[in-house]
Amino acid sequence: MTLRRKQPKPNKLTRTTALLVAVLLQSMPTLAQTFWSGATTDGGTLTWSAADLTITRNNTTLHSERDNALRQWKEEFKEFASASNDSPPDSIWCQYERGVAALSFVGSYLSLRRNNFATCIYLAHPMMQTDYVTINTARPGQPVSLTDLFPETQLLKALLADKLVKGALAERGIRRKPQKLSQLMAGLAEWNGKCEYYFPDDVLSRFAFHHLEGKKVAVRIGLPHGCEAARGNLTELGILLPIPSALQGALGLASTGKEGFLMKNKPKGNLTTTISVHHALTDR
Repeated sequence: MTLRRKQPKPNKLTRTTALLVAVLLQSMPTLAQTFWSGATTDGGTLTWSAADLTITRNNTTLHSERDNALRQWKEEFKEFASASNDSPPDSIWCQYERGVAALSFVGSYLSLRRNNFATCIYLAHPMMQTDYVTINTARPGQPVSLTDLFPETQLLKALLADKLVKGALAERGIRRKPQKLSQLMAGLAEWNGKCEYYFPDDVLSRFAFHHLEGKKVAVRIGLPHGCEAARGNLTELGILLPIPSALQGALGLASTGKEGFLMKNKPKGNLTTTISVHHALTDR
């Protein structure tokens, strides 16, 4: 989520004496409630709590939602504060917050919902965005796509049957069905979108496993908002895909809750990791 502020008239105010200060709010309880904890397929541990969601292995943290968010916001605030403005440095500030909820955990694939919020001086209105993101717990920094798990022919067939995809193709005047997944995704990316949603380039990386239907798995894909009037909105696209042999065991265990979980049987309750920080720019 990139912040773009409404620009006042620039002046020659220098930043050489500015000090970046981050004051953490009370979003990390001393004894944070643990929502869920379990082993990963490579011998690590996934821990989801009110304070953080982490992936650890051999006493090493491979992934931390809190650390990632704070690092991202620190860089965003530096960029935001570097723009010229006509106000004293000590009046420049931003408030950030992210809510994180685990949607499904199948094998080594963890799917999350992130609700992002930010408000800063000079912003015309708060920034809000909701995204689905999928993480490979064995290699948290490596992107995961549905194309890594399912044949492209099956993905193409399932997506072409979805009403949101059909509508987007119709609005673009595409009458002949794309014959390849790459053609379909390129066509969806070029669609201007609706205010409520659009198809980002990495849309196939924004998924979660919902439930099983016989020999098929229901997959949900999260589409973010398409214009600021619908900021924070998320639209779910649902498809059914044949269960690949590589995921059959993991999906079966997750559906019963023995190892992991699906969206249908995820931990109950309004469980959310809340991460928040206040950044301010002050004189030395």
